[in-house]
Amino acid sequence: MTGILIAVAALASPVPAGGNANQQDMLWDNQLITNGVMARAVSPPAFPNIRVVDDIFVSPGTVWHIESLTADILEDSLWDSGGRMSVYVWLSDGNRPRNGNVNMIAFSERVVERFRTGNSYFGRPDFHHTARNLDITLPSGQFWIGMRHPLGGGSGTAYWFTTNVAGTDGEGTSTGFFSLDAGGTFNPEGSGWHHAFEVRGHEEPTVPVTLIQVLRGERVSGATISMARSDDDRYVISARRPTAVGLPSVEVIVEGRATAGDVTWTSFTLESKATAGPVRQRIELWSFDTNNWHLMHERMAIADDFFSFRRLRARQNESPGRYVSANGTVRARLTWYDLGVTSVGWTVQIDQAGWHVVAN
Repeated sequence: MTGILIAVAALASPVPAGGNANQQDMLWDNQLITNGVMARAVSPPAFPNIRVVDDIFVSPGTVWHIESLTADILEDSLWDSGGRMSVYVWLSDGNRPRNGNVNMIAFSERVVERFRTGNSYFGRPDFHHTARNLDITLPSGQFWIGMRHPLGGGSGTAYWFTTNVAGTDGEGTSTGFFSLDAGGTFNPEGSGWHHAFEVRGHEEPTVPVTLIQVLRGERVSGATISMARSDDDRYVISARRPTAVGLPSVEVIVEGRATAGDVTWTSFTLESKATAGPVRQRIELWSFDTNNWHLMHERMAIADDFFSFRRLRARQNESPGRYVSANGTVRARLTWYDLGVTSVGWTVQIDQAGWHVVAN
């Protein structure tokens, strides 16, 4: 079972989007108004392991802060939403979602707002479902976004409808993909499967890398422009055997220049890969308050491009302003540690690196 509903033609006239009037910017318009023709199951209890995604593109030189997603949803009559809606984002792999749960890079679960559109299809009521306050941040590039109701109960499921024109942004992009094993393997939905949804939030510019220092390893190719966007134009460093135990095989310091001011939040994004393993990757930010490095993120590097991301906001014990100097300088140290690599001549390849700073 793949959870498909298909009709011969649309059965109702368009209606305005419900529950979506706010001051957020439209980040992605995939046309919220359904064609009433095709829909894919997205939720338990009938389909607990299905995942459905459609592609979005974050423009080069920008970062998105996604605050809400609204989708056109058809509900089985005895199905219950459970009051929750989760939104997830998968990495892209050559114009399709990358297989494997490890490639889900963002997830947020919130209360679901259900707005009855007044239309019915296949004898079922049609709704606009919205999740707000998602707090998902994405750098530039292609990603795959989806939604489900993790606490769905009763009998049956909910279905994510398609649209005719795929909106202002979705026209000409890839159609949807679905997975029956919770994202292990994605399959194309085929022609016409542009899902009805919109994404809202805010867009901010990226602070690019303007200075690169390779302290360990040797630069093979690339320049600062190679780190500017996710485009497979990579900055490549050849690893070197460390001179002492505990030292990295590759160490790179990067700097940029942000707008100075009262910093409300800052983040750093790295898209990179290592051509051999096992290799541990670390990201550290320089604190201009304490004049030392603070570890922000650590993981095992892999042979495919993967995003590493860390965001700090002006709340609780986080002090994002400490990572921005009085004149706006930002600095990061990127290191890769050989944990037993047997191959010779392995490299680190950086496709994208940069900061995102919001200051008043």
